[in-house]
Amino acid sequence: QPVQLRLHVLVMSFIGDDDKAAPRLKDANLPVARLCTAYRELMLHIRTMYQKCRLVHADLSEYNILYHEDKLWIIDVSQAADLDNPNALVFLREDCLHVNDFFRKGGVKTLSNRELFDFATDPSLKDEHVDEYLEEMLRRVETRSDLSEKQKADDAVFHESYLPTSMDEIMHYDRDFDRLQRAGGGEKDTGAENIFY
Repeated sequence: QPVQLRLHVLVMSFIGDDDKAAPRLKDANLPVARLCTAYRELMLHIRTMYQKCRLVHADLSEYNILYHEDKLWIIDVSQAADLDNPNALVFLREDCLHVNDFFRKGGVKTLSNRELFDFATDPSLKDEHVDEYLEEMLRRVETRSDLSEKQKADDAVFHESYLPTSMDEIMHYDRDFDRLQRAGGGEKDTGAENIFY
C-alpha cells in the first residue's frame, strides 16, 4: 500500500511479519499444489496489469514476487512499462518466459509462453469470461503431457519473432487482417498463427 508521496519519494507499507520481510517466491519453498494455484494467481495478475493498468512489469520473475499471507505480492513495479512504450510487448514476452520457466522448474504444468502472452493481451476476452477461459486452458494443460516438441519449437519461434511497435511497421495489414478474420471463422492453415500483433 502507498503510505505517502512527497516529490519523487514514495513510501510503501512493509510486506512481512513484524520485522521479517516476506520471502521472495524463489525462496518460499512452496509445495507443487500451492505453486499451481500461485501460477493461476500470477496469470491473472499479468492480465490485470496489461488490460486494466495498461502496464507490463518488464522484469517479472520469482525475484520480484513476494509470498505473504498465502498471496503473491508483485514488487519492483517502478520500472514497469506502459503500453505506449514501443517495447512493451517485447517486455511482456520476456515476463511470460521467466514466469513459465520458474513454475515449470517447480513441477507445474504451464501454458506455453505464447498461450500466456495471448491470455494477457487478448482484448476479445471479456472480464466475465476470464475465469472460465483460464480454467479451460489449465484443464487442457493438465491433460497434455509436457510441452510437445512442436509447442517448444513454436515457443522458440515466438520468442525470436519480430514484434512491430507501431502501425507504420506493419507492411501487409490488410492481408493479415483477412487471415485473422478467416481463422476466427474456423478456417485452418490461414497463417494467422504467425501474426504477433
